[in-house]
Amino acid sequence: MIQTITFLGDYRFQVESLPEVIEELKPMFAENHSETGIYDMPFNPDYDRFLDLAKANGLEFMTIRLEEKVVGYALFFIDYQIYQKDVLTAVQSLTYIDPGHRGIGYKFIKFCDDILEAFGIDSVWRQASEKKDISPIYKRLGYRLVEKTYLKEF
Repeated sequence: MIQTITFLGDYRFQVESLPEVIEELKPMFAENHSETGIYDMPFNPDYDRFLDLAKANGLEFMTIRLEEKVVGYALFFIDYQIYQKDVLTAVQSLTYIDPGHRGIGYKFIKFCDDILEAFGIDSVWRQASEKKDISPIYKRLGYRLVEKTYLKEF
Protein backbone atom coordinates (compact mmCIF):
# COMPACT_ATOMS: atom_id res chain seq x y z
CA MET A 1 0.00 0.00 0.00
CA ILE A 2 1.36 3.43 -0.97
CA GLN A 3 0.39 6.42 1.14
CA THR A 4 0.97 9.81 -0.40
CA ILE A 5 0.71 13.47 0.41
CA THR A 6 1.44 16.37 -1.89
CA PHE A 7 3.91 19.12 -1.02
CA LEU A 8 4.35 22.26 -3.09
CA GLY A 9 2.12 20.77 -5.75
CA ASP A 10 4.83 18.71 -7.42
CA TYR A 11 6.53 16.74 -4.62
CA ARG A 12 5.04 13.50 -3.31
CA PHE A 13 6.11 11.95 -0.02
CA GLN A 14 5.12 8.29 0.09
CA VAL A 15 5.66 4.88 1.60
CA GLU A 16 6.91 2.46 -1.04
CA SER A 17 8.03 -1.12 -1.36
CA LEU A 18 11.82 -1.20 -1.44
CA PRO A 19 11.93 -4.38 -3.59
CA GLU A 20 9.86 -2.61 -6.26
CA VAL A 21 12.14 0.44 -6.50
CA ILE A 22 15.59 -0.75 -5.41
CA GLU A 23 17.08 -0.79 -8.91
CA GLU A 24 15.97 2.80 -9.46
CA LEU A 25 17.61 3.84 -6.18
CA LYS A 26 21.00 2.15 -6.39
CA PRO A 27 22.67 5.24 -7.94
CA MET A 28 21.26 7.43 -5.15
CA PHE A 29 22.53 5.01 -2.50
CA ALA A 30 26.00 5.45 -4.00
CA GLU A 31 25.60 9.27 -4.00
CA ASN A 32 24.58 9.14 -0.35
CA HIS A 33 27.63 7.03 0.48
CA SER A 34 30.02 9.36 -1.34
CA GLU A 35 28.60 12.34 0.53
CA THR A 36 28.23 10.94 4.04
CA GLY A 37 29.91 7.53 4.13
CA ILE A 38 32.30 6.94 7.00
CA TYR A 39 34.33 4.09 5.56
CA ASP A 40 37.29 4.84 3.32
CA MET A 41 36.61 1.87 1.08
CA PRO A 42 34.53 1.09 -2.00
CA PHE A 43 30.76 1.18 -1.66
CA ASN A 44 29.53 -2.42 -1.42
CA PRO A 45 26.00 -2.73 0.04
CA ASP A 46 24.31 -6.07 0.68
CA TYR A 47 21.10 -5.45 -1.26
CA ASP A 48 19.92 -9.02 -0.64
CA ARG A 49 19.81 -8.34 3.12
CA PHE A 50 17.73 -5.23 2.54
CA LEU A 51 15.32 -7.24 0.41
CA ASP A 52 15.15 -10.06 2.97
CA LEU A 53 14.30 -7.55 5.71
CA ALA A 54 11.64 -5.98 3.50
CA LYS A 55 10.03 -9.40 2.97
CA ALA A 56 10.11 -10.06 6.73
CA ASN A 57 8.49 -6.64 7.47
CA GLY A 58 11.73 -5.57 9.14
CA LEU A 59 11.99 -2.21 7.43
CA GLU A 60 9.99 0.79 6.28
CA PHE A 61 10.89 2.79 3.20
CA MET A 62 9.69 6.27 2.24
CA THR A 63 10.47 8.41 -0.79
CA ILE A 64 10.20 11.92 -2.11
CA ARG A 65 9.20 11.98 -5.75
CA LEU A 66 9.21 14.94 -8.09
CA GLU A 67 6.92 13.90 -10.88
CA GLU A 68 7.99 10.24 -11.16
CA LYS A 69 11.66 10.65 -10.22
CA VAL A 70 12.88 9.81 -6.70
CA VAL A 71 14.74 12.82 -5.28
CA GLY A 72 15.00 11.59 -1.70
CA TYR A 73 14.39 8.62 0.54
CA ALA A 74 14.51 7.29 4.08
CA LEU A 75 14.92 3.70 5.20
CA PHE A 76 14.30 2.42 8.73
CA PHE A 77 15.00 -0.93 10.34
CA ILE A 78 11.99 -1.99 12.43
CA ASP A 79 12.28 -4.28 15.45
CA TYR A 80 11.45 -4.62 19.11
CA GLN A 81 14.21 -3.51 21.46
CA ILE A 82 16.02 -6.45 22.99
CA TYR A 83 16.12 -4.86 26.45
CA GLN A 84 12.62 -3.40 26.20
CA LYS A 85 10.64 -6.16 24.52
CA ASP A 86 7.42 -4.12 24.35
CA VAL A 87 9.04 -1.13 22.59
CA LEU A 88 8.80 -1.22 18.79
CA THR A 89 11.61 0.89 17.39
CA ALA A 90 12.54 2.35 14.02
CA VAL A 91 16.27 2.87 13.52
CA GLN A 92 17.26 5.09 10.63
CA SER A 93 19.52 3.35 8.17
CA LEU A 94 19.52 5.97 5.44
CA THR A 95 18.00 9.36 4.83
CA TYR A 96 19.10 11.20 1.73
CA ILE A 97 17.74 14.08 -0.31
CA ASP A 98 19.27 15.17 -3.60
CA PRO A 99 21.12 18.47 -2.98
CA GLY A 100 18.82 20.42 -5.31
CA HIS A 101 15.78 19.49 -3.22
CA ARG A 102 17.00 19.78 0.37
CA GLY A 103 14.67 22.65 1.21
CA ILE A 104 11.95 20.06 1.78
CA GLY A 105 14.00 17.97 4.22
CA TYR A 106 12.26 19.15 7.39
CA LYS A 107 8.82 18.35 5.97
CA PHE A 108 10.00 14.95 4.73
CA ILE A 109 11.50 13.97 8.09
CA LYS A 110 8.26 15.03 9.78
CA PHE A 111 6.28 12.97 7.24
CA CYS A 112 8.43 9.92 8.02
CA ASP A 113 7.90 10.41 11.76
CA ASP A 114 4.14 10.78 11.30
CA ILE A 115 3.98 7.58 9.21
CA LEU A 116 6.09 5.63 11.70
CA GLU A 117 3.88 6.77 14.56
CA ALA A 118 0.75 5.80 12.59
CA PHE A 119 2.29 2.34 12.02
CA GLY A 120 2.56 1.86 15.80
CA ILE A 121 6.27 2.59 16.22
CA ASP A 122 7.08 3.62 19.81
CA SER A 123 10.42 5.35 19.22
CA VAL A 124 12.63 6.50 16.36
CA TRP A 125 16.42 6.61 16.42
CA ARG A 126 18.18 8.88 13.91
CA GLN A 127 21.81 9.65 13.29
CA ALA A 128 23.51 12.86 12.24
CA SER A 129 26.78 12.43 10.36
CA GLU A 130 29.78 14.51 11.28
CA LYS A 131 30.07 15.24 7.56
CA LYS A 132 26.48 16.54 7.24
CA ASP A 133 25.19 17.36 10.70
CA ILE A 134 21.44 17.89 10.54
CA SER A 135 20.92 17.55 14.29
CA PRO A 136 19.33 21.05 14.51
CA ILE A 137 16.47 19.71 12.37
CA TYR A 138 16.05 16.72 14.66
CA LYS A 139 15.97 18.99 17.71
CA ARG A 140 13.28 21.17 16.07
CA LEU A 141 11.22 18.00 15.59
CA GLY A 142 11.49 17.04 19.27
CA TYR A 143 14.41 14.62 19.20
CA ARG A 144 16.92 14.66 22.03
CA LEU A 145 20.57 13.70 22.01
CA VAL A 146 20.96 10.40 23.88
CA GLU A 147 24.35 9.06 22.81
CA LYS A 148 27.35 9.65 20.59
CA THR A 149 28.84 6.99 18.36
CA TYR A 150 32.54 6.41 17.77
CA LEU A 151 34.21 4.23 15.17
CA LYS A 152 37.57 2.51 15.25
CA GLU A 153 38.68 0.65 12.15
CA PHE A 154 41.18 -2.22 12.04
